[in-house]
Amino acid sequence: MNERDLYADDWMEVNWCEWLSLNPTDDELTAILTDPGLYRVRHRDRDGLEYISQTERSIRGRVSALARNVYSEEMPFRDPHTAVPCLWAVRNRDRPAFEVSTATPSLATHNQDWKGLEEALITTARREMGESPTANFGRIISGYSQSGYRSDGYVGG
Repeated sequence: MNERDLYADDWMEVNWCEWLSLNPTDDELTAILTDPGLYRVRHRDRDGLEYISQTERSIRGRVSALARNVYSEEMPFRDPHTAVPCLWAVRNRDRPAFEVSTATPSLATHNQDWKGLEEALITTARREMGESPTANFGRIISGYSQSGYRSDGYVGG
């Protein structure tokens, strides 16, 4: 397996949808299912994956919330989505070129299944890329300070 496989529509033997623009002004996000599932985010101008996650609720709802916040004018808080400040910083530095791909594998039926699949995907991506996806684990890219939680009131940038 090589890094390019991270983008494959059958990566990790999961049936992924085509890559869609993460820009909330595009209509592409309406094609995402409202089922529970997995999602991965990439930036067209950068190697590797920026973020991998899962939701036991609506993938479309979770991805739409991510998109709205990533494209906000100032760096958002870490809640309700801890990856948003880092993705916002990548967008701010490297231009808005995010894409998302989703999957709803039938083998996952409970929250533990979704979390297990998410961890397996992150582990595999880390092995292939030599580092974790950029926005996983609440990280921030160099040169930016991380926003706090809404209750803290601290906005990074």
